[in-house]
Amino acid sequence: MRYAVAAVVGPLFASAALAQGNINATKLSELSGALSALGLDTLAGYAASIANSSTGIQLLSQLTTSNDNFTIFAPTNDALSKADKDVLNNPDKLAAVISYHVVRGAFLNETYFFTSPNNTILPTLLNDTSSTHLQGNQSQVLIASVQDGKISLLNQGSNSIHVSKTSNVSNFDILQIDGILSPPGSLSSVAKSANLNMFAQALSLAGLDDAVSNAHGITIFAPTDDALSAALAKLGGQASNQTLIKTVIQNHIINGTSIYSQQFDDDYTSAAGEPLKFNIANNTITIVSGDDKSNFTANVTKRDLIASNGVIHVIDAVLTNTNHDDDAASSAYSSATDAATDAASQTPTGAVGGQPTDSPDGAAPRGASVQWTVLLGTAVLGLALGVSSV
Repeated sequence: MRYAVAAVVGPLFASAALAQGNINATKLSELSGALSALGLDTLAGYAASIANSSTGIQLLSQLTTSNDNFTIFAPTNDALSKADKDVLNNPDKLAAVISYHVVRGAFLNETYFFTSPNNTILPTLLNDTSSTHLQGNQSQVLIASVQDGKISLLNQGSNSIHVSKTSNVSNFDILQIDGILSPPGSLSSVAKSANLNMFAQALSLAGLDDAVSNAHGITIFAPTDDALSAALAKLGGQASNQTLIKTVIQNHIINGTSIYSQQFDDDYTSAAGEPLKFNIANNTITIVSGDDKSNFTANVTKRDLIASNGVIHVIDAVLTNTNHDDDAASSAYSSATDAATDAASQTPTGAVGGQPTDSPDGAAPRGASVQWTVLLGTAVLGLALGVSSV
């Protein structure tokens, strides 16, 4: 949608701005006209600002020089009237926000999205290194699902944003939305918004808070405060044992990569080197820590809380696994690093982990992506924080 903004820039662009990047003015004008016809005039008004920033030039170039499909989640005029003035007055910030509204791939209607509680994971064009710190410099993702028959977007812990109208122009699917999407914040801010206060304290107690915050690509299975309180009560005096607490917390972490809910059909290795597996039945996801004989399990109660450098999934119990395998952790980290390096040379298109098999185009719809599945879903990934540097 902000891409729509960028597109609107066509008639507003100064020739000097166009000369700064490889921008197709004809394509830009086409998109601009389509946005205006849809009543998205406010979006067009921000085009000139974006064109005067390096981030904006890069965004417009991606949108206008490729024949790839793009989906633009375009805020309505009313939604944009409530935008943060600090963002609107800063061309680079505005371009970054708009980039988070654009997805590479075609997602015209609800048939391309999973129905809640299952999520569709969409890689956006937001890849600003000042705000996105994922493995292999990958772009940030957006979470969507169908709720009550409507496409809804998860907006960083606040109320969901809904799609009101859909249109297609050339290789652009334009989905009008009733709000503005906020790029994900830090892990600590996401944890705070999700009321995961005790887990944040546990990270600090284990000496892992800095490593987690500085990681580029990380997955955390965070127990609720109630679950942690119950587990600590059972531990008794052992609750003050930092080494034990560190191992337990590491068994809630996969470092070196972001594993989203559509990738839970694979097995992984935790930051302590222990196996992590998932059982999925009747829309209930159960995570299992340890080998087949272990009984360290929890249910995922909230999926895909996106942070600037990874993802948090909330679980209803503590995985009290105190086992660790440093060699397995180191090996998993190497696999994660290799996978991230390979992914850096790819341009992902479509949803991470796939889309509904009954989409209009079948098992591999217009927006489907094999790359994400191959690069992120097939390797056993992980890292032992404190064993390997991050």
